[in-house]
Amino acid sequence: MAAPPSPVDLLDAPEGVACKVIDNGEKIFDISWAEIDGAKKYSVELNCDSNLGDVNIEAEVAKSTITCAAGTCSGSISEAEVAEVIEDAIEAGDVEWPELTEGETLGWLCQAEVKGLNPPGKRQNHPKGKASCIEESLSICPVWAPGELSQIGSHTLSAPLTYLLKADIENRTLGSIPGTFMDYEYVGASVEGKWTFVTNTASVYKSGDNFVGSFTLATEDSQKSIDRTVFLTEAEYEACKSTLTSHSASQCQTNQYQALDGSCLDI
Repeated sequence: MAAPPSPVDLLDAPEGVACKVIDNGEKIFDISWAEIDGAKKYSVELNCDSNLGDVNIEAEVAKSTITCAAGTCSGSISEAEVAEVIEDAIEAGDVEWPELTEGETLGWLCQAEVKGLNPPGKRQNHPKGKASCIEESLSICPVWAPGELSQIGSHTLSAPLTYLLKADIENRTLGSIPGTFMDYEYVGASVEGKWTFVTNTASVYKSGDNFVGSFTLATEDSQKSIDRTVFLTEAEYEACKSTLTSHSASQCQTNQYQALDGSCLDI
């Protein structure tokens, strides 16, 4: 019997293994881990058990999809690739597929298993890092496009603009509207003695049991070029809120106005 490998010949198990199931039209198993010192390659597998019967499937992530940068490695495998492995296993007679009765849905609980490799070593049974795969919902904000949002707060003080306020308002109760997140820009211009005022806003808020998004973008003659209100799911509300909190219309702190002279005033 061959002697077991010496501990000094074994690579460390990877740290920080994570597996996210991203559904953006097609499910992708996205797996990441911390780079292992001494590893020349990696073995990355999905080990999935069905919720019906005793069905276990192992699918390997292709080496070509594995990349490492800045101390972190990652690889991915699509649901279609896993389905192909399942079909091959059924055809080979390795898997006995459970009969689905009315109302039953076949689901999977998957775990990612990662280990480092250092060929041409005699043995490659290095310790594995493991993580359960967690569904992550990807939602996009349907209220505005990124290019539209970037116009909020884009004005600077130059002729004929003589009045300008900008603000980032987050998580404040404005009157009776809780859960409000807003980027706000108020522009005043005097042209030949005539004042025009423009208000540009992007906001989300909660109204009773509803989630609402609003986007208004006006031209400098005060005509509203875009005036949009959209009812949202909770996931869409969170997606819109995330884009607002990562976009800054003002150079001041949240819940402050940036005044004409550049000073910051509390709302």
